[in-house]
Amino acid sequence: MTQQIIDMIWNCQQGKHEETVRVVYALINEVVPNLPEPLLDNLFAKISSVPQDQYQEMYLDFLKEFTIRALGTSDSIKEQRKRAKLTQNVEELAALEEREARVDKL
Repeated sequence: MTQQIIDMIWNCQQGKHEETVRVVYALINEVVPNLPEPLLDNLFAKISSVPQDQYQEMYLDFLKEFTIRALGTSDSIKEQRKRAKLTQNVEELAALEEREARVDKL
């Protein structure tokens, strides 16, 4: 998914019939867990740009679901980073032990 696609999806719901907007909101919430953090941030900026006086119940429902899914994604990204760092540390430790074993053989 690219920023251009996110922009097109967001723009296609503006000024449209309520059911079209509902479908676009559902689509956005469906892809949120698969978006990288920079795209999530950009999408959040778009969502945040909607003036509060334009909020309707449908928008608030969308906002609630988006927030829940985005926070879950953020936690998932953090967890993936932790696992990657841990894996890197384990690999570095294994390489160090291998070098020490070679030195001990000399």
